Amino acid sequence: MRPQGPDQRRRGPRRQAGFTLIELIVVIGIFGSVMAICYSILDSTMRADQRITRNTRSGKVGQGIIQQIRRDLQGAVWRSYGPEVFIGIDGGEAEGAADELHFLTTAPVPSPEDDFDVRVSEVAGVGYVLKPGEDNWNTLFRRVKWEIADAPLDDGEYTEVYGLVLALDFHYLGEAEEWLDEWDASTLLAELENENYDTFLPFNDQEEADEEQAALDAAETGDPTALIDDGEEEEVEIPLPLPRAVEVVLYLGVGDERGPFLDEDGNPIIERVSAIIPIITSEVIVVEDPNETEEEEDP
Repeated sequence: MRPQGPDQRRRGPRRQAGFTLIELIVVIGIFGSVMAICYSILDSTMRADQRITRNTRSGKVGQGIIQQIRRDLQGAVWRSYGPEVFIGIDGGEAEGAADELHFLTTAPVPSPEDDFDVRVSEVAGVGYVLKPGEDNWNTLFRRVKWEIADAPLDDGEYTEVYGLVLALDFHYLGEAEEWLDEWDASTLLAELENENYDTFLPFNDQEEADEEQAALDAAETGDPTALIDDGEEEEVEIPLPLPRAVEVVLYLGVGDERGPFLDEDGNPIIERVSAIIPIITSEVIVVEDPNETEEEEDP
């Protein structure tokens, strides 16, 4: 064994480079504290963003859907288009409702992507239906059919409106001021099944026509009393093919592309939006007979 020299005896054991266990614990503790602070700031920011988005979207989506339905319903038409002009299908009540509504309208609709062989008129078939979506939500679709010569209230192109719909409920105000759960214009117009739907139009010249007929009868019989009609005129009741108004009730989930917003208990936030939309064209508007008007204008 070689004897150690003076320099070797003065040197102790060499210390290895690195961190001690205490130093590592301190660094990890500091890093964890910084990460906890960052997470807290990030979580607060995300919650604030969600609150702002929820408050911004709350009511806006529902009102937007209501406005679209309002525009379509206020353009509803029925004259000269046959009996299939308005149908409301009952699909339950309140938060379990999945109603359907189909009708003809003059409201603007998007142009068809493909060219039709037949001429597309200014009137289109429009409908609103729910179809099952993801996570027990329903998706609201708007149906548009441009060519309405055959089955105007069936088929067509469906466009997604909103994907977080719990229920859709329609009610219809009838002629007797009662609210109904369903509506079928073809049933209401059944009494006119022998009429020509393409030319059906009431005029207000009935009184003049009666006077003219009475004058003809008096001339033929020579009895001036034939001009006097003591009997009561029988009123012909014209059916009301469209409801006076439609109540729309939507149960919507509030959310964005990340999904529905949740409340403090972790349940989806449900918003109820409703509106009563009057239909002006539901009333029978009495107009002058155009043939009589033309005769009066002729010199």
